[in-house]
Amino acid sequence: MASFTDLPVEILIMIGAYLTDFYSFRALWALTVTSRRNHHVFNDLLYQTHAGIHTTPYALQWGAISGQMRTLEWAVQNGADVNYSGTVGEPTDPQLHPGRLISARDIHEFHIQKPRSSTALHLAVMMGNDKVVE
Repeated sequence: MASFTDLPVEILIMIGAYLTDFYSFRALWALTVTSRRNHHVFNDLLYQTHAGIHTTPYALQWGAISGQMRTLEWAVQNGADVNYSGTVGEPTDPQLHPGRLISARDIHEFHIQKPRSSTALHLAVMMGNDKVVE
């Protein structure tokens, strides 16, 4: 019996194209993480959708905080604004974490006395992620 993963890539991409609005973003993310094949098929679309529907480049910020170079590269390649300056403490992605704020835990227990505006580069420097800074 055929399964979802047996569908041709072209059909999968067509299905993914229906999941590119704000309310379907979580479903697109879920498809992306279900298998290596789906990750390969949907990952670019996921980052393009993220950059297109969110004014805050959460993927870029998370990549800078955690030192994930591939996340940073994908976010930039798919339209994330590297000059975005946001405040640590503002809401995280509402689709992935409803009602949750960027916290000290998110930046590896780095404590900020008062929120301040930070670009992805600032966050990388604060976390000591030299690869990101280079």
